[in-house]
Amino acid sequence: MSNLGMHTLYSLLNSKEEIVAERFFVPKGHVSPSQLRSLESNRPAKDFDIILFTISFETDYINCAKFLHLANIPLYAHERSDDAPLILAGGVATFINPEPLAPFIDAFLIGEFESIVHSFTKQLPLLTEQVANRAEKLKGLVTNVSGVYVPGGYKVLYDKGKYYKGHEPLEDIFPSQIAPAKLTVPPDTAPHSAILTENTVFPNTFLIELTRGCGMGCRFCAAGFVYRPPRVWPSEAVENAISKSGEASKIGLIGLEYGSRPDIERLADLLLKKGKKLGFSSLRVDLITPSFAELMVKSGAKVATIAPEAGSQKMRDVINKNLSEDEILEGVERLASSGIPNFKLYFMIGLPFEREDDVSQIGILVKKIHACMLDHAKSRGSIGTLSVSVNQFIPKPWTPFQWSDFIAKREIKKRISLLKRLFSSIPNLKFSLPSHREAALQGLLSRGDQQLSRVIELLALHGFSLNRALKETGLSAEKYLKGRQVAASLPWEIIRHPVKKEFLLHEWRKASRQNSTAPCDTGRCRRCNACSLLQIT
Repeated sequence: MSNLGMHTLYSLLNSKEEIVAERFFVPKGHVSPSQLRSLESNRPAKDFDIILFTISFETDYINCAKFLHLANIPLYAHERSDDAPLILAGGVATFINPEPLAPFIDAFLIGEFESIVHSFTKQLPLLTEQVANRAEKLKGLVTNVSGVYVPGGYKVLYDKGKYYKGHEPLEDIFPSQIAPAKLTVPPDTAPHSAILTENTVFPNTFLIELTRGCGMGCRFCAAGFVYRPPRVWPSEAVENAISKSGEASKIGLIGLEYGSRPDIERLADLLLKKGKKLGFSSLRVDLITPSFAELMVKSGAKVATIAPEAGSQKMRDVINKNLSEDEILEGVERLASSGIPNFKLYFMIGLPFEREDDVSQIGILVKKIHACMLDHAKSRGSIGTLSVSVNQFIPKPWTPFQWSDFIAKREIKKRISLLKRLFSSIPNLKFSLPSHREAALQGLLSRGDQQLSRVIELLALHGFSLNRALKETGLSAEKYLKGRQVAASLPWEIIRHPVKKEFLLHEWRKASRQNSTAPCDTGRCRRCNACSLLQIT
C-alpha cells in the first residue's frame, strides 16, 4: 500500500460505476485458502471475473503463484477453463522482464495504466462475458488495448543448450514485440493516495507523485530507463492532488528526481502553511539548497536519506552517478547545519569493474560523513544516528549493466567482511549488509526466462530451497547469473522499450572506461531515442 501504482489502479477502476475493484494481499506464513479474502467485502478470489496483479519487485512473482494456489485457481494459464477468472498482471517488474511469470498469466498490461484505462474498461463487457471463449477475450485485449502481452500467443524458442533464442508469434494478431503504453499527456491531478492506512511502510501518509522517471542516467537503475523520458507533473496537477489530501496530517513527496523541480520549495512551503508534515523520499544531495534544508527542518524531518551508491569516484563514474565526494559532503553539511540530526545512506557492492579498494572507500566516505555529523552534534548536545544500508548489485534488464556478471558468493563474502571491519570502528553507526541468498534469487528472476516458472512453483507451493528447486528442474544458477554476450538474444526483449539497445551498449562500454554521460535534456537530446518516439506535452 506504499506503492502509488496500487492506489492509482484502485481509484481509476472504482471511479467507473460498472466496476467493483477490491484488494487482496497474500497473508504471511502458512495459511489456508479460506483466509484469502478481499479486504472490502470478504469475498473469495474465485468470485471475481478478473484478477489483476500489480508487481513492483521480481520476488513477488513467488507471491503471485502462492495467491493462485490459495485461490484454488490453476497455476498455469493453459490449464484454466473458460469460466475461471482472467489472470492479468502489470507493474514495473513486469515491464522490465515478465518472462519468469509468463506461463501463469493470461495477459500482461505492459506500461502505465493511466494511459490505457479507458480502452481497457471498454473491453470489460467482453472480458467478463461468461460464455465468451477465453482465447477470444485475450485477442480482443491485444487488438484494442496498447501494451498487451499474451504469453500464450507465442512459441518460445530455445537452442539445444536451453538458451533463449526468441519468441515466435503463433498468429499475426500477436506483435513480434510489445511497446509499453506510455502516459504522454500530463494528468490534471498528480497521482496520489486513494487510501490512508496504518498497515503500510508509510503509515497514514498521503503520497503525491511529483515526477515520473529520472534523467540522471544511473547505469544500474532499471526504473530510470524504462520510465524514460522523465516527466515533471505540472504545478497545477500537484496542487490539485494536495487539495485532495483532506485531513491527512503527513504528506509524502514521491519521485526519482523531484529535487530538480524549480517549484519544489514553493510546494513544500505551501504544504507547511497548510499545517502538513512532510516526508521526503531519497534526496539527490547536490540539489539540496540551504533554503530547502531549512524547509525540511520546519516540516519536522529528523532523517535525511542519501544514496551515494559507491564510495570511490571511480565507481561513481562507472555507474554514472554524476556526483563528487565534495558535493556529497557539502550536501551533508547543509543538512546537518540546518538541524537534521540523523542520516541514512545507501551503497551497493558487487558492481561491475569494482575492486576491493573501491569497497574500502565506502568506509572512508562514511567516516567523513560521520565526522561532519559529530561537528554539529556538539552544538546540540546530542549525537544523531547514522544508518548505512549496503545492498548487493543485481544486473537488471533494460540497463547498460544487463550484460554484467552477478558477483560470485566468495567475492561478496570478502567485501562484507571488509565492511564489517571498517564499520566496527565508527561509533553510533547502524548498518545492514546484504544476504547473498536473497540477492541470488532476485538475480535469477531479474534476467530469467520462462523455464524459471517451474522453479517459482517449487519455491511457492512446495517450500523448496532455491538450490533444491534448480536441481529438481535441471537448471543451472550460473546460466542466469553469469554475464551475457552482447550479441545474445535476451528474453525480456519481447518488450520493446523506447530506449535503443545500441544506446545501452554504448553506455556499458563507457562504464568500462569510467566515462560519465550527462543527464537527459528532454528538450533537445535524442541520444537514447525515448524522446524521439514520444511527444511530451
